[in-house]
Parts: sequence; structure tokens; C-alpha cells
Amino acid sequence: MSKRRFNDLWDMIPDSFRASFETLSTNGNNENYIDLIRRLAQNICNNTKEEIVLENKIVLSIAIRLELEIFLKQVLISNNTSLECKNMQTR
Repeated sequence: MSKRRFNDLWDMIPDSFRASFETLSTNGNNENYIDLIRRLAQNICNNTKEEIVLENKIVLSIAIRLELEIFLKQVLISNNTSLECKNMQTR
């Protein structure tokens, strides 16, 4: 699991985009960012009354992607597959 904290990443987000997330309860804390995303996604699932809120969709999409990556990493490790990246993964 990553040791990066929420505050490490928050400063990387442009101010114009960051303002959209004021409704999410981050409490300005410095918890592990994966734990924060999991908590926010769970809160959205439990408490959302609005049909379409873009910020919530983004958080849910990120949470789903993180959970999938964590699961697939465990599957690859259990099958003795190397996790080393030899090429640029983003194009």
C-alpha cells in the first residue's frame, strides 16, 4: 500500500479543479490517500441523494480503479508474475 498522504497530492491539483471538491469531506487531514478515497467513496454510496454530481462520479471512478489495481496486483503476485515495468506505460 502507498505511503503517500493526501496533503502530498492535494498541492498537485490545480486550484480551478480543487474548488470543485469543496463539498467532499476531507477535513484537511493527512491520512493515506487510498484510505481517504475509500472513505469518501463509501460516504458517497451511503449518503448521496443527488442523481448526478460530477465530483462524486470522479471519486467513485478513482476508488473502483484503485480497488481493481490492488486486487490484480495480488493476483499477479500469487501467480509469480513480475510487476516490473520495462516500458513507458502511458502514451
